[in-house]
Amino acid sequence: MSLMIYGVAYHALPRFRGVVFRRPGLALFQVGLANLGLLGMALGWGLAWGPTLWGVFAGVSAVAGLLFALLMLEVLWG
Repeated sequence: MSLMIYGVAYHALPRFRGVVFRRPGLALFQVGLANLGLLGMALGWGLAWGPTLWGVFAGVSAVAGLLFALLMLEVLWG
């Protein structure tokens, strides 16, 4: 669900504000980071050392979410 929110926000918010999105490369990195976190959490689901792996990749997903928030703040108030 979060990946859909990222995509819609990257497409719609700059258009609603009438501004040019200035960091598409960083946005692509953010989406890749979110996908990496999701993949890592899915792989760690059933493994014996999965809780540690899951926690690390949950942290990666959290960093991706924070980066998204910063990018959207730049669009909304930049």
